[in-house]
Amino acid sequence: MRHLHLQPQESHGVDFSRVRMWTLNGWSKFYRQTLLFSAVSVPEMSALFNKHCHSILIETI
Repeated sequence: MRHLHLQPQESHGVDFSRVRMWTLNGWSKFYRQTLLFSAVSVPEMSALFNKHCHSILIETI
């Protein structure tokens, strides 16, 4: 999860006119939607969301 939003060190021929500014500014973690499905709520799942997910809404049924 820590490596999910790392920016590459080399451009690799990227057309920067097509790249959104919020990705270059490092804000992509706020725009990603993370879904995790489980029949049982476990502390490890909550810890994963609390540490690595910044834009979440958790609803319980």
